Amino acid sequence: MYKTTTLWSFQLNCSSKAGNSLSKRDPKTQFPGFICPPSTSNIDQIRIGIVLDPVMVRTGNSNLQVIRRVQFLRHVLKFPQKYPSSSGWFSLQRSYSSFKPTIIVEPNPSVIDEPVSIKVAGLPNYSCVQAKLSLNVPKERLSFESKSWFRTSKNGSLDFGTATALPGSSYEGVDPMGIFWSMRPKPGSMDSIQTIDVTSSLPFDLEIFGADAEQLTSSATTSNEINWNKEDQFLNCLTSCTILRSFMGQDVSRIPIRHGQVRGTLFLPRTFPSEDKILDQFSCPLVLTMYGGIIRGHVIEERAAVLASKGFASMAVAFFGVDDLPRRYKDIRVEYFEEAIEAAVLAGQGQIDRERVGIVGTSKGGDVALSCVAFLREKIKAAVIINAAIYSVATTTHYKNQSVASLPVEMSDESSIIIRDDQTLDMSGLLQPDKYPDSLIPFADAPADLLFLAGCDDHNFDSVQFAQKAAVLMEQAGKTNFEVVPLDGMGHMCNLPYSPSVFSTLHPLAPPGVRLFMGGQDTPIQHIRGQQAAWKKMIQFLSDSLAL
Repeated sequence: MYKTTTLWSFQLNCSSKAGNSLSKRDPKTQFPGFICPPSTSNIDQIRIGIVLDPVMVRTGNSNLQVIRRVQFLRHVLKFPQKYPSSSGWFSLQRSYSSFKPTIIVEPNPSVIDEPVSIKVAGLPNYSCVQAKLSLNVPKERLSFESKSWFRTSKNGSLDFGTATALPGSSYEGVDPMGIFWSMRPKPGSMDSIQTIDVTSSLPFDLEIFGADAEQLTSSATTSNEINWNKEDQFLNCLTSCTILRSFMGQDVSRIPIRHGQVRGTLFLPRTFPSEDKILDQFSCPLVLTMYGGIIRGHVIEERAAVLASKGFASMAVAFFGVDDLPRRYKDIRVEYFEEAIEAAVLAGQGQIDRERVGIVGTSKGGDVALSCVAFLREKIKAAVIINAAIYSVATTTHYKNQSVASLPVEMSDESSIIIRDDQTLDMSGLLQPDKYPDSLIPFADAPADLLFLAGCDDHNFDSVQFAQKAAVLMEQAGKTNFEVVPLDGMGHMCNLPYSPSVFSTLHPLAPPGVRLFMGGQDTPIQHIRGQQAAWKKMIQFLSDSLAL
């Protein structure tokens, strides 16, 4: 067992008959942070540590410097004043040179929607360590970071699956993937962990730090001498590793699609993910994915890439802002998506079953997906509508000789615009569908299986209300193969599981430079759980409906 090192010792002119609990207290000078060695009756020396069972002691002015140092430690390590009862105690090490910690990550590499197990062995026992997770990919403008504090076990190990993140961490409680989803973007970074190049793995750098007692004691003479915002200067890196997370599984091919007017990217699995065998002819269902946004002039491919890693052929379909497509939202022609299905089947070289086609749409992509369900009918077997309207928002939709009128986003109506304290725009009241009944998409009697996923804190669309109205319309039409799933506390940006939350972002409908508030900020844990639940529900739904 590793030997802990005493930080400071000093003399006390007091004693206790209670063993390791002192009975004398002075309200003016009492403070937690000391524990007496076990089975000691005449106390003449005390270890200074961060304890779970605080012992109040009485000291004189000569020990004021020590008090200040403990207060400093408590601030730097962000410990609360009280902990649940426990017989253990924290210590800081004077030197970590004798420790050789190792990090075990399983699996590594992994697909980005998979949870990973992270364990660290060989740390000082009962010590406080910081876990810093960083993602830096300059070419993708990605720079994210989380910092979390943990207490090591009695044998000097740390299991992220069972360890509780201490106060002051990027997240709270026990969560095996907390260090990932609690990451926040640094200045200049993109809002979401999305990339143009989904073929390259993302390198998440994990570093484990310990506090350096020598530097702490030399710098903590008085509280006025400390720059409280630079606690990292007192930390030493004990061990580190790189965790590789990818959007594409090893047996997935990426195929750019430029077919007629269609622009997009097809992802084709070569084997079943659960079995080591080659896909048979026509054995693979197809899923089209669409978003209401793009990424720096490119179609968003992450969801399609991960779906292919699950065994679906999937195609990320662009309908604006990419190559020679209109730069902004323009009238939607459903024939374009009909052609996209044909382009995917052709590029699939006989592996795609055109009789099992699904579609997943988010935001504006959701009402486009619903229009495909309404007009392509038997060609679409299943659709997932995520945080979307059931109206043709901001565009007129056409299919052959049929049209759905546009539901305008009334930016000119100042009474409906909410500008928040952080200067983001809340557009939750800008859509007024009751004034435009002809903008309703006629999907209610379509044969496709439908799944509506709606964030209860969506401030972009009133997704829950739209989904509930969809349910009423489908019931009135006699449709039974649908499901509506409200997700408590989730905002508009429903990204892949374990992804950091996005509470505001730029948007094609907003003026340049204006950020739209997306929701989820006041319920961050529910938002994260909503993303995870939505992904799990979507995969199961598509697997069942498309007979994967």
